[in-house]
Amino acid sequence: MRTFIKNVLLIILFAGAYFVLEVFLGADTPVKQIDISVGFPFLVFLSIVINPFLGAFGLALGNFIVLYTLANQIIGNVDWGIIICSFLNCISISLAMKKINLRNEFFGRDQIIYFNRVQIVSNLFYWAGLYPLFKFLLKHGEYLKTLSWGMWQAFGNTLSCLLAATLFIVLYSRSQYTEANFYRS
Repeated sequence: MRTFIKNVLLIILFAGAYFVLEVFLGADTPVKQIDISVGFPFLVFLSIVINPFLGAFGLALGNFIVLYTLANQIIGNVDWGIIICSFLNCISISLAMKKINLRNEFFGRDQIIYFNRVQIVSNLFYWAGLYPLFKFLLKHGEYLKTLSWGMWQAFGNTLSCLLAATLFIVLYSRSQYTEANFYRS
């Protein structure tokens, strides 16, 4: 029972962190289709370090809160395709990263290249592949419009993960690696 309550509290904490980072630190770009945020890379980092499913559920809940509070006033509805694709994207990136032990292994150039390959492929698959297909199956005829938006979303997520998530993971790994070496000697 305690682990269930702990997991629920972590999901709520992750969702709150995502909401705060997305609303207050989201960057506007000259191209309005590109969304560069710190929320998604931070939740990917937390899901890699703590638990893939807790991070993904926190991302989905935070995404729902952001979309419900902001998009509901603008568009009038919540896009479930965004929530589902964000959830699956976060799980796939963090599960692929479980191959690397961040606590005992130095996160060097090869691991950075591996992480960025994984996140680029995952972003392209979910945002340029699955999201337009999902929208096409629900609303017929909007495939090219959602494909274009999905490509821009994949580019924005890839760019923000390339910069922010890589930095978070490298800093965390270096702190864990030096601490592990300190205790070994």
